Amino acid sequence: MTTTYKYIICGVVILASFLLGFNNGKKVIQAEWDAEKLQQAQLLNEANAKAKQIEQEFQQKLNEAQNERIKTEQLLQTARSATANAERRLSNATADFAKRMSKTTDKTCTNAITTSTKLFTECVARYRKMAENADGHFADFQQCDKAFPVEN
Repeated sequence: MTTTYKYIICGVVILASFLLGFNNGKKVIQAEWDAEKLQQAQLLNEANAKAKQIEQEFQQKLNEAQNERIKTEQLLQTARSATANAERRLSNATADFAKRMSKTTDKTCTNAITTSTKLFTECVARYRKMAENADGHFADFQQCDKAFPVEN
């Protein structure tokens, strides 16, 4: 064999070794890439599942707060209706009282004033209680407070 053939054979062996090593390195890098991609996909799936769980928890809290708000509004509406009815009855009674007082004696007027003072005191107590129950802004606060968590 001549020296030229030796160099050619040596060059072919080096080229084949390089190509085999390049191909093997390509496979190793691709396997590492695929493993990293799989790990990132798993992390993304876990993050999505956790986000979905948190969203469901927030939605549940919001639903509970809205349901509680509806109940509170129903109670407030009942109180408002009762108050409107009481006011109407009181207005009618006052008009009737004024009409009858113009036709009575002094003693009857004095007794009526005493009774009306007691009645007025009772009405003030009832209206004070109604005002405590009809605080719509507080009900709004409760709804928001229960629906949205406080970050620590």
